[in-house]
Amino acid sequence: MFSNLDAPEIIVQAVERSSGGGVFVYDLDLLDPNGRVLEQWRGLALRIVASSDAKPVRALGLIGPYLERRLGEIAPQAGIKIAFRGDSSEAESMLKPLTVTYRVDGKPEAYTNGDHRRETFVSAAHSGRFRVAVSGNSAIGCDLERIVPHGDEEWRDLLGPEHFAYWSHLVRESLDSAEIGTRLWSVRESLTKLGMRLPLLLRVSAELPDGWIEFAAQGCRIHTCVIKPDGEPNPFVFAIAH
Repeated sequence: MFSNLDAPEIIVQAVERSSGGGVFVYDLDLLDPNGRVLEQWRGLALRIVASSDAKPVRALGLIGPYLERRLGEIAPQAGIKIAFRGDSSEAESMLKPLTVTYRVDGKPEAYTNGDHRRETFVSAAHSGRFRVAVSGNSAIGCDLERIVPHGDEEWRDLLGPEHFAYWSHLVRESLDSAEIGTRLWSVRESLTKLGMRLPLLLRVSAELPDGWIEFAAQGCRIHTCVIKPDGEPNPFVFAIAH
């Protein structure tokens, strides 16, 4: 099977065709540095044989695919697509093949390219050198914030009195003060991008074993997780509201 794999470097290209029931189906190509096909599989089915505790994804190139796959499991009806970069890319290049325009208030709007244009919903955020862009089939808002410790008064200023009181309650339940404060801050920013007026009554609606926390607010679901790209001293909170 691997008689042609004599290249000093092998490039793997994979396209996921379907997934479900612990089975993932891919089209897979192995190429040499010149683009010559060395091996090719179509409809390669891979099955999960054992579950294990999920480890945080740190490689920059895998953070976007991880977030997109996990949200596809948590909220499959939302049709969420995600691009995550560590450079100066803007939403236009990150969300190809969408056509992105901006309203007068700066909010991005997007349409699928091609003969049958269909409106899709987009949002983007950045923190430091990192940028994230998301799209979905309904109204959506996202945020990205670095986790930094603050004192009580700073959290009150960031969260407002109502959400500061909820932060205090969650901290008393032994949640890390900087992490949960940043999650709440990102939730607020995501809801604002969704067009919701703050403050809203927030509650934790689900805590998943791999560290995702879901919040609920006035018919909206807001999913949050912590990511720590390689080489970064502080982790980040990613939040998406829909």
